[in-house]
Amino acid sequence: MPVHDPDLGWHLLGGSWILSHGQVPETDPINTFGFLWIDYHWLSQILFYKIYTVAGFNGLRVLLGVVMGFLAVLLSIIIHRTIDSNKEIIPALLAFLLSITFIGELTSIRPQMFLLLFLALSYLILTSARFRKIELPILITLSIIGSNIHVYWIFIPILWFIFRIVPGFSKSNTYSSIYVWSGLLLLSLSALISPYGIFSSDTSHLSTLANYLVLFDYATMPQSLREYISELRGGLSGGGIVSYLLLVAAFLVARTQNRQAINGNFGNLISTVFSFALTIRALKFSPIFGLFGAQVLADSISKLFKGDLLALEKISTKLGPVILKLGIIYISIIAIRTSPWMFDSSQDLSVNQPVVACAKIKDLNLSQQPGRDHIRVLTHFDHGGWCRWAAYEKDPSFDMRVTTDGRTQLVPVEHYKESFDLYRLRGQWANTLASWAPDVVLVNKSQPLAQILVRAPSEWKLVHEDSVFALFIPIK
Repeated sequence: MPVHDPDLGWHLLGGSWILSHGQVPETDPINTFGFLWIDYHWLSQILFYKIYTVAGFNGLRVLLGVVMGFLAVLLSIIIHRTIDSNKEIIPALLAFLLSITFIGELTSIRPQMFLLLFLALSYLILTSARFRKIELPILITLSIIGSNIHVYWIFIPILWFIFRIVPGFSKSNTYSSIYVWSGLLLLSLSALISPYGIFSSDTSHLSTLANYLVLFDYATMPQSLREYISELRGGLSGGGIVSYLLLVAAFLVARTQNRQAINGNFGNLISTVFSFALTIRALKFSPIFGLFGAQVLADSISKLFKGDLLALEKISTKLGPVILKLGIIYISIIAIRTSPWMFDSSQDLSVNQPVVACAKIKDLNLSQQPGRDHIRVLTHFDHGGWCRWAAYEKDPSFDMRVTTDGRTQLVPVEHYKESFDLYRLRGQWANTLASWAPDVVLVNKSQPLAQILVRAPSEWKLVHEDSVFALFIPIK
């Protein structure tokens, strides 16, 4: 997995900033228009930066591989609960590949990967009688840690609601109402145990509820903003493999899950439908569906093989072991060829992100404009985080801020529309360029904005270019 995820730059900067200042950020040191940063990823950012300082980007790639390995094991256990993997190898493999494809759609070196591990553990705990006496303390611990890593922590209390509260409406429920409702309350309040909660240095009411403010911001994000960001668009609108697999999953469940199956598997079915609906709304939740829907999808595939297609079951029994061995060999070859020791991903980073260009901004020796205490760099949504990190890594004392950096929390929708329109030369782009008055413009040379800047040598000076990116400064 390459390391050019658009968010990794500002995650590394966050980890470095926290360790050097001994606290989490409150004001925004990244964005020129930002005033507040609720850095709810802070715990994972420290880990990312520590690994980066010891083992570089390859260390982060190994970390992702380890996390995905554990996640694959937990996913296999979830599927094995429904399918006897020793006898039904092909159905088990199909269920695993279907689920891991949903998970892999957004796999990258990002904090959410840790939360997927936490959610898989939570799911297994809630669906196993073995952990009944200790399930709540474990889940509360996972929620507290998770709330300091990624907003996906909220799915732990949601799972509790699905598997413990909803059955309470049935006479067959064996849990007391006091236990399940108090458990939901404690899990929901887990985000208070945070530097942005009751341990905040700011005792204001807003600061204490900061982690919940981020959740509210996500929940109320307007559709107009979602259309600008690929992972926030609907799961069926992307046109990629996940769009088609969602239709396949819907067909499988509708074809095989009858009323009797629903009554005996109610919690799993609710979690499947819930996560499916979230993925239809936003592709970002595809990994959640891959986890929460794994058991129902496995059951559906198993029934499809057993139903009227007995020949498939026989084929699975005979050819399954051969297919499994060939698959392991094939995957092993890919793993070796793309391992950090064989495949250098640094070229992907320099091609996809402006780390070289932005490291040179300090050398331009620019003066701050009146009324500013930093250098303002015009950046695209996908490049701002890496640009700020490249400048910070070269000189942490160099105060440079970007106009857009990939974070969407507490930012007006109009700002993103203006930014995307500017780079595409749409709408009132010229007014935006004039009002934002950047000291430096960072642009991919293939973007329309680059063509305008290069054709105005009396207004903009080209000060750096490489194979992909260019830097322009205004001629005063």
